Amino acid sequence: MLVKTLLIALVSFIGFLECGVGNSMIQRPIVMGPLVGLVLGDVNAGLAVGATLELAFMGNVTIGAALPPEITAGGILGTALAIVSGNGTEAALALALPIATVALLIKNTYYLTVRSWFLHKSDKYAAEGNAAGVDAMHMISFLSYDIVMSLVIAICFYCGSDAVQSFLAIIPAFIIRGISVAAGILPALGFAMLGKILISPKVAPYFLLGFLLAAYLNVPVLGIALLGVIIVALMLVNDQNKPNNTAVVDGGADDDFFTVNASFNYERQMSQGAQYALSPILQKLYPDKKELGEALQRHAEFFNTTPMLCPFIFGITAAMEEENATQEDFDPNTINSVKAGLMGPLAGIGDSVFWGTLRPLAGGIACSLALTGNLFAPFLFLLLFNIPNVLVRYFGCHWGYNSGMKALNRFEELGLTEKIFTAAAIIGLLVIGGMSASMVSINPVVAIGSGDNAIKLIDVINGIMPKMLSLLTTLGVYRLLKKGTKPNTILLGIIVVSVLLTAIGIF
Repeated sequence: MLVKTLLIALVSFIGFLECGVGNSMIQRPIVMGPLVGLVLGDVNAGLAVGATLELAFMGNVTIGAALPPEITAGGILGTALAIVSGNGTEAALALALPIATVALLIKNTYYLTVRSWFLHKSDKYAAEGNAAGVDAMHMISFLSYDIVMSLVIAICFYCGSDAVQSFLAIIPAFIIRGISVAAGILPALGFAMLGKILISPKVAPYFLLGFLLAAYLNVPVLGIALLGVIIVALMLVNDQNKPNNTAVVDGGADDDFFTVNASFNYERQMSQGAQYALSPILQKLYPDKKELGEALQRHAEFFNTTPMLCPFIFGITAAMEEENATQEDFDPNTINSVKAGLMGPLAGIGDSVFWGTLRPLAGGIACSLALTGNLFAPFLFLLLFNIPNVLVRYFGCHWGYNSGMKALNRFEELGLTEKIFTAAAIIGLLVIGGMSASMVSINPVVAIGSGDNAIKLIDVINGIMPKMLSLLTTLGVYRLLKKGTKPNTILLGIIVVSVLLTAIGIF
């Protein structure tokens, strides 16, 4: 048991490295589940549980300061305890949410106390022009949280496996069955949350198109995504206002911006990450301690945007800092003004592209493979997400440094910003519509009539429209979210209603 506990601690440590390795999504259940299964000797069970939890928490993502339940802890510990107890996906789903909720309390406490202390300690180093001290506070803030959470998960696993097995043994069968039913419905919550980000009157029909392609023609998620790419390409080809040969310019800063989100805090969010990313540049530009201190303090201000697009802002910032260092009449206040002005628009683009489109697309394709037992699924997920992630970060930095402001102004003149929003929304909604048909499962066992003449209610409903219950459920959850109902409330409601309907024989 001790060896397994140490291995679970190692898996947890890897998962919580996520923000330090470019928000690479290694912490997601589709990746952590198979790793947990591997160290516990049942990789296939880990793969199945990971895919189930990934679908259930598809919409679980941190945007701004809105922190969802800590699914890294919930997914790892829920999967581990479910495998040890031998109760599979139902047990994992039952355990993951409460564990994730408690873990979020630990996370909030840590962010409000320990990370706050590191933040203000970093401020003192910045005032002294001590770049090494600023860098150290950023990395220690990141790694200490990783270590603490890994230890918490390991201790809970070591102490809790027997208790969990005893607890699961006394749970009535209809509750386990009800949770299994809920597992098929919960993806609707994730898809609705993503739809809330992307849906507008202009692109809303694409959700229905994706749904119909999957429901009537059984087009797989990848096929729907490729169709979305073709639709977007045709729109761009037919656009009379398309730009002429806008190119990405090579060169610029070569610094690594992959840890920008690693020391996220509630007070100034990604400010320490911004200081750390810019620190090598600032040290080259300002050899004088006083000037370096002023520059470090300048970048201690509030900062937050989609992590993948931070290098573009930092590239522009580096160019402006270079101007400030070489021109006496340059106003350094404009540097933060430009940073602040870019945060919102780029966050809108980045959130739509990466959180609303790319991640669910990669997750949907990977989960469809994982549920068939394909062990390549987590690798495919990481590749699909991280190839664009790395390329955008690398070229964004170079582009921002060389021609960022000019290119951005040109984008606005040509209306490309709106086109990026629209393209991301079209592909994202097609994929979400397709996944709503193929991955939201609602199958009541109620029959009309009796004996040989009995007709299942679900067959009657599907005769009217295939997967109609899946569509109505997803749209209903979307409506609740638009009215302001909290996602956790909806999640708990789905579980409770599923259990109750199972108890009375509907499911």
